[in-house]
Formats: sequence, C-alpha cells, structure tokens
Amino acid sequence: MPVKIRIADRVFTTTQYIPSEYFLEVKEYLKRLGFRWNAEAKQWEREEPPQCGKLFDELKAKLGLNLPCKYDVKIYRNFVYVPEDLITDFSQFEYTLTKYKRVSCEEYCAQRARNYERCIDRCESEEWKPVMKVEEVVRLWARTEDGKIRIPRGLAHKLNIAMKFTEPFMIDAYEGLRDYQKQVGDALLKSAHQYGGGIAVMATGSGKSFLAGWLAKQLIRHGYNVIVTSLSIDLTNQLRDFANRWGAKVHAYTIQTLYRRLLNEDNNNENGNGEDEEYKEVLEYMDEQDLTKQELDALHSLFFNRKTAVIIDEAHHVPAKMVKAISMNVGDGWGLRFGLTATPYRNDGKELEIEAWVGGIVEPRISSSYLIQHGFAVPVTIKMIRTGNWKCKAKEDANPARAFASVRKCLAENTERNKFIVDLVEQAPKPTMVLTSLVSHAETLYRLIKSRIQNTALATGVVKGSEREAIFNAVRNGKVDVLVATTLADEGLDLPPLRSLVLTLGGKSKTRTLQRIGRLVRPYPGKSMAIAYDIWDSAEFFENQGAIRKELYETEPYWKVEIVHTKLT
Repeated sequence: MPVKIRIADRVFTTTQYIPSEYFLEVKEYLKRLGFRWNAEAKQWEREEPPQCGKLFDELKAKLGLNLPCKYDVKIYRNFVYVPEDLITDFSQFEYTLTKYKRVSCEEYCAQRARNYERCIDRCESEEWKPVMKVEEVVRLWARTEDGKIRIPRGLAHKLNIAMKFTEPFMIDAYEGLRDYQKQVGDALLKSAHQYGGGIAVMATGSGKSFLAGWLAKQLIRHGYNVIVTSLSIDLTNQLRDFANRWGAKVHAYTIQTLYRRLLNEDNNNENGNGEDEEYKEVLEYMDEQDLTKQELDALHSLFFNRKTAVIIDEAHHVPAKMVKAISMNVGDGWGLRFGLTATPYRNDGKELEIEAWVGGIVEPRISSSYLIQHGFAVPVTIKMIRTGNWKCKAKEDANPARAFASVRKCLAENTERNKFIVDLVEQAPKPTMVLTSLVSHAETLYRLIKSRIQNTALATGVVKGSEREAIFNAVRNGKVDVLVATTLADEGLDLPPLRSLVLTLGGKSKTRTLQRIGRLVRPYPGKSMAIAYDIWDSAEFFENQGAIRKELYETEPYWKVEIVHTKLT
C-alpha cells in the first residue's frame, strides 16, 4: 500500500509494498510525529519538518524515504542546546591551552636541572619563583542535566544545520563598497540571521572600518542600536567616524569604559591576554571615558537592550577577560555580535574562543596579498637586518618572562644599538613609523631622533587619547616625518601616508607581526611602494623570534623579504 506525505510544499511518495501489519505501525509513527491525515488529498501532512531523532529515523527506515527533519535545537542567550547525537566530533569544541604555572623548587629542578642539588640550593637561597609550561584541554561544551549538549552560540555554525537567530536582513544598497566588501558584508548579515553574529577577517588596508560603517547602517535600518568598540580610544573613534560617513549614528565606547561602567568590574591590572603588555600596563586605565550619571543611565539602557548590536574591532582580543565580558553581556546575552580582525590568531592557543563569543569567521577572507594583487594596496619590501647579541645575555632565572625582560631591557638601553636605529630612521623614506614595545625605549628614541629630524612625534599609552589623535592626524596631514610609537600603534590605525616602518624590539606574535607590516600597504597619492626594516638581533630569545617573524612574513606571497647581514654586535 503506497503512502503519500507532504511536508511544507514538498510531497514524498513511497510506492513500495507495505505489509498491513506495518501500516498501522507507520500510521502511529506519523501521528506521534505530528502529521495529520488529509482525506481530500489522501496524504499525511505537516507544515514544517518534524523533529529529528530516533522516532523519525525509524519512520524513514520503514518507508524508505529521505524525509527532511529539524533538530531539537534551542538558542538561549549566548548558548545553543542540542541533542548529543547531533555532535559526532566533540574535539571541534575544544582546544589545547598552553600556559605557565608556578611550581615548587623540587618540581622545577627535578625536570629542568642537570644538577638537582645545586639547583635546589640556588632556587631556595636566591628565592626563585619557578614556573613551568603546561598544556591542558579546554572544553567549550558541557552536558546539561536533561542530557543536552550546550555549546557557545558563536560555534553553532560548526553543526552545519540551518538556524534562525533573528529575522533576515534586507539590504538597501551597496553603493561605495568594493566587490569583496559586498561579499563579506552579505556573509556577516547572513551569519547574524542564522547564529547571531560573525567575524570578518580582512587584512589591514582592506577597509574594515569602512565596511563596519556600512554594516552599522544596515543594522540601524532594521531597528538595532549599534555600539562600536575596541581596546583603544583611537580605533573606537575611527569606527565612529567611518559610520558617520554612512550617515549611521552609532554609540562609540572603549571596551574599558563598557566593562567598568556597566559591569562594575575592576580588572585588577589583568587583561587576560599575555600578548598585550601595554594594554595591561597603560591602556586599560588611560582609555576609559568619563560619563555623567545621565549618560551612564542611557548607556546602561542601551547596552542591555535585546535590540542592540556590538561591532568589535581587533576581535582577536575577544578571549581577553574584558572583551569577552562585553561580548557576552551585550543585549543581556541576546545582542548581535560582529568582529573585525586582520589576524584571527593568538599565541596562547585560544583562537577557538574568538569565534565562540562572537560568531563564525565568514568567507571570503581578504589577505594582504589579495589587496596588492588587485591594486588595492601597495607592494612592500621587508628588510630583515641581522645584528649581533650586543652582549645582552639572559639572567639565569627560573621564570622565562623575567629572563626575556632582562635581555629586552639590555637591548633597549644599548647606546650603539640605539644610534644604529637612529641612523636607519634618518635614511628611511618619510614619513616613517618607529615601533617598540617599551615606553621608556620609545622616549629614548624620540629624543635621539628629534635631535636630528625636527618633525618627530611620540605616541605612547602615557599620552592622552585626545593628544594621540592630534598626533595621528598630523601624520595623515603630512606634518610629521617620524612617528615613534609603542605597541598601541600595532593595530587598526589608518595612517595611509606611511612609507616606511622600523621595528626595533622584535616579537613573535603572529597578530602583531602581520598587522605591523599592514600599516604600510595602504595606498596614498604618490606612494608606489613601502619598506619595512626589521631588526633581527642574535641575542637569546630574539634570535628565535626573528626566525618566527621571517616565516610569518613568507606566508604572504606578495610581500618581498630580504635578509641584510651586518657586522654590528
């Protein structure tokens, strides 16, 4: 006996012979799955697919039909709850975290020292505070009391099932966007419709902030309040200014302001991200905005409104304590979340958390080489200048961070090395930016360079946000020949006139390494190419870091890398 089944606008018919004893059983399956009998059409009907599961699988097997079904998936605030049988690979919701932990002298010496007794004596007498590298598996999934699996909403795309977080977005116009920006913009809004957010990976110079302004306009058209934010007041204001170009009225606040004013949290001098030394030391205090009580009340109402969206610049910082808290609390957990980054990487292995607390990375991803190849960016040559160790050796210490800091301090304070940097800056195409990871080193270089080149400016976290903005505008307006800056200038800043860059204190962060070079590739009238000078010292730690940077540079096929050997020691 044939059975005809309609689900929505699709009709499925089996003409296979079904024994009478099975027919009653099939009829019971259909009833339990919510189908109703249409006597006129002589078919079983449902207006939407039934729930997937064991009962549905048994019905399909009985009928031999490939019927559609929907999973019992529930979205609640920041998480998605799914049946366990929907997940075949739990490892896609896990990652390995590498970190350092404090250990006893006995544990340290047993594993690291050749002479155990001597190591113990020194460790105790010199009051070492030894640490060791450890790895642990971090699970972003959990099993609930009712047997469901809970995963972060931002990882729901890995389930490969259609979901609906909000109504679809109807785009009014793309005028002014490049083709790849249109594709990324479409993908972000589609991801938001399905999963409540998404991340755009676009190289420096690709127009991330410009696209963010267009995105804000679309969201506002659909009734959303839009907050733009980052860890830096400079980048936050930059997002606001680009939104203004699109006629989009956004609310611009730094992460620090939102975190402290709305969540009533004290960061305890901890950003949760070991890569961000200056953010930990300076920016989290300097880039907090003052608000009146009236402004704070309005911001509170806005931030926790379910119809609020947040656009986070430099989204690779999302795993950091403050940024994660903002992302998870916007809209009281129901807000739309968008991330922008050129480099979705982290040295600590927390890449999965970038997506988990914002949304999946959308396609296409726009690389620096793509921009150069298609004429949207200028070619760049990276000269890696090999030098000696400058007689800088690490102090024997069971704490690698302190050992590294001692070498870095030695290099930064070396008179001959600093003179070499100044000579290099003097011959570099102007305007040029000089980057270092230490405020004290930046101040030293600023004094030395300014004694030779009058139009030299200094921008560090110690400088107030409004003063930094004036300095950056002076660079954009051609009034600065040399800008000496700390790592706050590594990310996001739009300084198209820059023709050269001098990297003075190495580093191995994939994020910082790629974004630093990205500062140079932005097109500008009369600018046909750019050049970066990367000082590669052979001192301990710095030799290996230079090799890592070289490998990273070579991942961009349109970046030209040259090794320059010197006799400097």
